[in-house]
Amino acid sequence: MKRKLLLLFILGQMIACQMYAGDVLMKYGDFEHWITRTVKESSLLGGHTLHLYEVGPTRTWPENKA
Repeated sequence: MKRKLLLLFILGQMIACQMYAGDVLMKYGDFEHWITRTVKESSLLGGHTLHLYEVGPTRTWPENKA
């Protein structure tokens, strides 16, 4: 009996997590909105400026922070 309740509880938590993740991912899931990050490489790697693109609200992130 305890085993069945534990299994039911775990299954319920997994479904709830999937529903939450679906809401967050679907907000920008159409790939129409992008964050552009400008990152400067270390001088050991060449010192180039890179532009990284991530799915999210449309904006530019000029800092080298996550």
